[in-house]
Amino acid sequence: MYLDLSGCKRIKELPESFGQLKKLVHLDLSFVKLENISKFMSSFTELQYPNLSSCCIGSQRQSPDGLTSQCLGEGDNDSLMDHISALSNLEHLDFSRNDGITSLPESFCNLRKLHTLNLSRCQEIQKIPESIGRIDSLKNLYLVGCHRLSEKPVPHPSTSFVSLPFPVCIGDGESRSNLVCLQDTNPQVLDIICLERVKSVEEVQNIKLMEKNNLERLTLSWSEGAERFVDDKVLLEKLVPPKSVTELVINGYNGVSLPTWVGQQISVKLTSMEHLEEFNMGATKSLTIKDCPKLRMGPCLPREVGSLQIRRSSNVLSSWGECTMSTTGASSSSSSSVEVLTTATTLLVEYSELPMQQWRLLRHLSGLYSLGITSCSDLTVSPDIISHLSSVTHLVIKICNISSLPHWVMHLTGLKYLRIEYCEGIKSLPDGIQQLTKLQILKIYGCPDLKKWCESEENKMKLAHIKDKRFY
Repeated sequence: MYLDLSGCKRIKELPESFGQLKKLVHLDLSFVKLENISKFMSSFTELQYPNLSSCCIGSQRQSPDGLTSQCLGEGDNDSLMDHISALSNLEHLDFSRNDGITSLPESFCNLRKLHTLNLSRCQEIQKIPESIGRIDSLKNLYLVGCHRLSEKPVPHPSTSFVSLPFPVCIGDGESRSNLVCLQDTNPQVLDIICLERVKSVEEVQNIKLMEKNNLERLTLSWSEGAERFVDDKVLLEKLVPPKSVTELVINGYNGVSLPTWVGQQISVKLTSMEHLEEFNMGATKSLTIKDCPKLRMGPCLPREVGSLQIRRSSNVLSSWGECTMSTTGASSSSSSSVEVLTTATTLLVEYSELPMQQWRLLRHLSGLYSLGITSCSDLTVSPDIISHLSSVTHLVIKICNISSLPHWVMHLTGLKYLRIEYCEGIKSLPDGIQQLTKLQILKIYGCPDLKKWCESEENKMKLAHIKDKRFY
């Protein structure tokens, strides 16, 4: 059983029935502020993967400047730790980014199945029991950012855990690359940065990445503008992850094209790739592209994708569905159009100077449920594009320099949710807004003139059919 409440900051207490989730295996309470989690924790006898990162439980601490810090509340700390140390099935425990933790109890050595303990960025932790080093199953201990920790635990001769930095930074100068610390580890999350420092392909081959079948999230990063010892594509071709990976992030890659294996990953994020020209997302279900100005989508597009996020990468918007012919793997100047239709659930476009009319992507998507547009100034489209937007039910328009709501919004007859943020030029909603009969939620932030229009007695009747209206 999996329960994800991450980021649900408005939830203060859990209901009494929460303790009945006896079969809970995965529990994500990251970035929440709960006051009564301790009394339920002992009920989760099957729990293996609790995520309590930045989890503010109990009281909060007030800093001298008046800001409230994220912390594991001191008032509830001891009780929670005692309950957690009694959960014999725990395998992966994430306590990262909790400033309320100053130490761990000796009873943690009872967690005989624990293989990963993440304490990264627990800035106030000062002591970890020596007995932690005697947990036979412990393989990974993340301690990056634990600056007040007086002494790191030492593995017992019968154990083999590695105090793993997070992220793993490749050594520089003449020092030995610390990729060697990954050889005998099998983490769920792996973040490798400064890949430009790798001196040879053999360095990455030795970590046997494909054999790390616990790995779920992998980040590979090169530093911007840094000199390379090994060609980026040659190196990336040797970093094929195991099939267990569900999210791949690549930052700062300097190549023109990507290895084929990248397009076979479920979730892919490509950021800061100045020279990248083509990517074939054959099996990708979730794609994020940020700051890839030359990138054009190759002919191999999936028939179905869950989410697309495109930021400062206008060529992706204008080239979607083009069939490019090239013997080099890069985009060719001669291209022919083919009918490629991709079913997508969500689309988020950010910081594009390309007029919406030229978003070729829209003509090749179907079934679009959610559309988000941020910092785009020209949102006019032709009737043929409007027909491709007819399935949209959730629409968010943010920080757009426009004087009125785009006319095509009035054609979204199935629209249920509309949010407008910081579009100060919009002074009113279109005539006939009441024709959007399915609109249930309207939220307006940072649009002072539009807020006044919506709150005036004259216009309240036009919005009477909308159940949830919030103007800030």
